[in-house]
Amino acid sequence: MADIEGTTILSIRRKIVFIGNPSTGKTSLLNRIVNDKFLPDYDSTIGVDFFTKTIYYNESIFKIQLWDSAGQEKYRSLIPSYIRGASIIFLIFDLSWRESFDAIKNWLGFVYQYANKDQIKLVLVGNKTDLERKVKTEEGKKLADKEEMLYFETSAKTADGVINMFYTSFSLIDFFDDKRKGKIDEKLINELIEQNVITKDNLQNNKEKNNNNILNNANKDDISKNELLKEKNDKNKFNNKDDNIIQIRRETKNDKQTKNKCNC
Repeated sequence: MADIEGTTILSIRRKIVFIGNPSTGKTSLLNRIVNDKFLPDYDSTIGVDFFTKTIYYNESIFKIQLWDSAGQEKYRSLIPSYIRGASIIFLIFDLSWRESFDAIKNWLGFVYQYANKDQIKLVLVGNKTDLERKVKTEEGKKLADKEEMLYFETSAKTADGVINMFYTSFSLIDFFDDKRKGKIDEKLINELIEQNVITKDNLQNNKEKNNNNILNNANKDDISKNELLKEKNDKNKFNNKDDNIIQIRRETKNDKQTKNKCNC
């Protein structure tokens, strides 16, 4: 349990895994989900990498681990260890690369062998809608229906469909099942998206506010320093003025003594 601005928050951890052939855009999708950014150049993922994301919903905070897998054959032996315990598995293929779509059946074999199908949500994602497609939407939907998966088409580059894909899938995890019975609930999806946009904006505003406070405090410190320097300079000027008066008095006194001195 945690306390944020006086509200008691239930912290819930979940694990989400992305698998699929190399260069299908898994890392790009993750970066779009977590940072809302697209970087045109990525080094190939080595082994397994993961991102973290915090999702807010009413009085719950979900701490999400998003696992990014290397698609190369030499790393396949790592897959069983990190798909265990996953709430959602996204199977990613490239709409402009048919071989990556054909390989989904092999990736499903890994999932069925090492994960409990009844305990996870499987989501098929055709990425790169911004490129010339080699796989038709109907083909993706047909495979998804056959394997009882959700199906989405996205572009990590343009962000098209990414947020809807992520929050729709997230809304079906076991935390919501008791209330929603695992069905797609548009109201819940919209609530998730809206609350996280608002929270993100509030966090950004708080960050900017804190930065402004730091800047203002720094400016106040500078003003205080300047006032101290001014006070010191004024004091020095006053002291110098006294010194000058004393010097004038001394000179005047010496002049009088010289004038009254007898030369006889």
